[in-house]
Amino acid sequence: MGGLAAMSNPEPFIEVADAVFVGDGEVLLERLVKAVHLLPGSKVAFLDSLGEGLYRGVSQVPKVYVQDLDSAPHPTIEIRSAVVKPVYGDGFYVEISRGCRWLCKFCLESFVMYPYRVRSLGTLIKLIERGLRNVGSRRVVIYSLSVFDHPTIRDLLRYLINNEVDFSLPSLRWDTVGREDLELISASSQRTLTLAPEVVDTDLSCFLGKCFVEERFTELAEEALRRGFDLKLYLMVGLPGESEETLHKTANYLRKLVKYAKRLGRKVSITVNPLVPKPHTPLQLLPLVPEEVYQARVRLLEQELSEANVEHLKWSHAFIQALIALGDRRIGRVLLTSSSEGFSRRTVARVAENLGVDLGYPLKCRDVDEAPWRAAVMPLDRVVEKVSITLRQQIREC
Repeated sequence: MGGLAAMSNPEPFIEVADAVFVGDGEVLLERLVKAVHLLPGSKVAFLDSLGEGLYRGVSQVPKVYVQDLDSAPHPTIEIRSAVVKPVYGDGFYVEISRGCRWLCKFCLESFVMYPYRVRSLGTLIKLIERGLRNVGSRRVVIYSLSVFDHPTIRDLLRYLINNEVDFSLPSLRWDTVGREDLELISASSQRTLTLAPEVVDTDLSCFLGKCFVEERFTELAEEALRRGFDLKLYLMVGLPGESEETLHKTANYLRKLVKYAKRLGRKVSITVNPLVPKPHTPLQLLPLVPEEVYQARVRLLEQELSEANVEHLKWSHAFIQALIALGDRRIGRVLLTSSSEGFSRRTVARVAENLGVDLGYPLKCRDVDEAPWRAAVMPLDRVVEKVSITLRQQIREC
């Protein structure tokens, strides 16, 4: 197995997999192709031949990664389901960067995918020209954790516009987007901008690494609405130091934005998520917000933002995320057994009790010395662990 979730904490997955690859898949691909002839007969020899980056449940494994994305392979013929449409629609999907230079304290991907790397403009144009030959529409879906941090993104968008190629951008880090960027995006068919302020409070947002500046955000949001965009906003609750006053402040601000959008005939939708502590991040030792507290905070926002479309992640889904993200191989055993018996909260609780596994650990502060995710060693772990221990000592809930 591999991928972001598995390599960030391979321990629960060892109950399912013979090995978990900790690193960028491109490093593994060539070795995999050369060794596949050893299967199915020589499983051990196959795994031995795959080299570094493979966690087999015994000792720590440092992450291996591609230094230069320009020299890494990128598919130009991409697999598509004949039944289910891709989440961002049809088109050629191109990765322009990997990792993120902002390193927000809650963000699993920015820390696990560190260091930040980009593909050059020349490489991207070649990939797009080849990739468009293999899809049914002249449309490119650009993916990146922070699109407008790419040094030549504006040149790339101008190239697409000049060549009559439609494009779609993912969630945008709002403080990297300027008015001229909205003009470029307006040339595409995309009519919803996804922004994630997380919290409308300067202190809390700066604590996360996403310093919210009301005047600057308002300017961008209102300009986007005037240009005919709808807005999709992400909020986070369950942060250390958060209070009812914080939520009222958030609701009061967003209510004004929703009313402004309505006057222009545009929509603002809001998605609320709890802070889910993730491994290898500075918040890895903090607790998940209790269910009753989360539900109360969601209700408050729903009531005060009744004119907006407010959705929220189910707490039980966040709890399962935290169980896997922070758990050891025993939680892998619990979830595997539960899945075979019909997956539900009741089943998970019963199986955990039978196996003697305490499911309460995501709701408590943890100690870094007992962290099972240390099986995978990420480039920033030493620094992150020092910060996370300091934060744990400072947070009252711990």
